[in-house]
Amino acid sequence: MVWNVYRSTVTRYTRQEAGLAYLAVALFADSTEGRRYIEFQLADEEDRDWGYCIVDGPPTKFQPGDGVEELVTMMTSHATLYGGLLSVSLDGMGLVLTFDDEAQRLFEWPRELTLRLGITADELNALREGLPEVLAVGPGGKVPTITL
Repeated sequence: MVWNVYRSTVTRYTRQEAGLAYLAVALFADSTEGRRYIEFQLADEEDRDWGYCIVDGPPTKFQPGDGVEELVTMMTSHATLYGGLLSVSLDGMGLVLTFDDEAQRLFEWPRELTLRLGITADELNALREGLPEVLAVGPGGKVPTITL
């Protein structure tokens, strides 16, 4: 399984924008299974105690005004898990994610997934800053080893 990341974003959402204030690191990729979207989120408020979560979904977010086809795509390809990462490391332009058993089962990913980063220098710098912040709080105090 190979993911070629073509875009990365780090966004801090406010309660007014999203109903909950949280930090999100998103990676948009072309994979052997088609277009993918993975996001790491950490709430800034009352839900912060849950720790970070991983969201796997369609390559574009469902937006108000989207049609039934977009809604069905989002619902059938969306999964969320609090925790799930054992380690994250950057090896050249490859981001290597190592998942625990629960994440492997839920997302149907291998234990180790390398994301080839075809992103700009600014996106890479934002990823290096945002990912450790998002993953700093893990469910039950479990945080992944981070080497960026």
